[in-house]
Amino acid sequence: MTEQKRCDHDRINALINEVVSGEQKRDTLRNSSYQFEKEAQAMYFSNMRRNMKSRLASAVMCASSDLSELRIMEALR
Repeated sequence: MTEQKRCDHDRINALINEVVSGEQKRDTLRNSSYQFEKEAQAMYFSNMRRNMKSRLASAVMCASSDLSELRIMEALR
């Protein structure tokens, strides 16, 4: 592990420990998104094929995966 990654890893662990101990509080935001049902769900799936053919979808699927956020969320559960 490089020195920069080790430093980042230590800072992330320190922040996780602060949240777990109650020293820092997690922000909670109300969910202001639209409900994913009926018309919204139908629109999403009807456009999915076109969206998956876009360059952005290709870039997301072909990029190397970064699991750091997943590890943080698992640690905070």
